[in-house]
Amino acid sequence: MPWKETCRMKRKQEFVLAALSPDANVAELCRAHGICRKTGYEWLERFREGGLPALEDMSRRPHASSLRATGDAVLKVVGLRRDRPRWGPKKLRAIMLRTLPADDVPSVRTIARVLERARSSGDVARLPSQSPGPKARPTSRLPDRMICGRWTSRAGGVLEMVRAASRSRYATHTAGSCSARS
Repeated sequence: MPWKETCRMKRKQEFVLAALSPDANVAELCRAHGICRKTGYEWLERFREGGLPALEDMSRRPHASSLRATGDAVLKVVGLRRDRPRWGPKKLRAIMLRTLPADDVPSVRTIARVLERARSSGDVARLPSQSPGPKARPTSRLPDRMICGRWTSRAGGVLEMVRAASRSRYATHTAGSCSARS
């Protein structure tokens, strides 16, 4: 094989054992092992604190999650949503701020995530869409009628009248001019 296969844990152990010798130069050892000095000193510190088991890779999972809601808060959100299915995350948070300490109330986005999870598990029913849809146009059989009249200052006062079809929202005719207001 063109490269040397090694285990990460074995490389760490070799580095630490070499660095602990009294005449060892840590910077040279780091260059020889292909790691930065910061990593080398970190491995040494971990070994001094916990021995060989401390050199194993640590979990990258955070110790605490700021986005996580407490169980009581989740139950409160789901209960409020069952009582008031039309309330959204903003309203639910405002209501919760009135009844719970501010530290126990999750953010608006966290409440939205809780509601999404509750919907997917079937705990909270999704409301049907309330989109208005297309508006029904009037079905009048009346002929065109006058719907607008206004005075303009052009040419000494002109009365413009706009006539529109009862089934159209666009003006179909502009007419009229007179010299005096009545």
